[in-house]
Amino acid sequence: MKKTKIITAIFSLLITLNVLACSQPPPPNVKTAYRESEAVYLAVAKSIKVNPQHNDKFSWVEQEVTFEVVQSWKGNFKVGEKLLFNTVVSSGCGVSVDNYDHWLEEEPSKEDSEPVYPKLSGVWLIYAYDAKRLKLEAIGRTKPLEGGGAQDFEELYRLAKKNR
Repeated sequence: MKKTKIITAIFSLLITLNVLACSQPPPPNVKTAYRESEAVYLAVAKSIKVNPQHNDKFSWVEQEVTFEVVQSWKGNFKVGEKLLFNTVVSSGCGVSVDNYDHWLEEEPSKEDSEPVYPKLSGVWLIYAYDAKRLKLEAIGRTKPLEGGGAQDFEELYRLAKKNR
């Protein structure tokens, strides 16, 4: 139980730090996010291609992720449909689908043991405001299930039923 609380606290801190670095307003409530989005769906990452990049001044990570839709509350995406996301992690508001190590941590020194950070399951609740430009961002209500995405389900089912 104590270990679960520690992992949850670390995960919450990491999400909070990324959101703060992103400098965006707090997310809207579920009803507003649902109304303003083009699509709302639950998707699981089926493949993740990680491309670390760097130049003379900066390092960043690009992730190419294939998601499969497992539930859709709004929009034209169908269950089973594959969606390709391209996200720049560590730049602006882009987030890693699976907590890619370079996004979360500095390289440990040789004396330190390997740090343990929670790995995400790859299941995300996604509010798409531009369904043609698919990328994960730390803005709005888009989040992994472990980061609170499942808390929206009850209201999403109610809103979807109401709008049919």
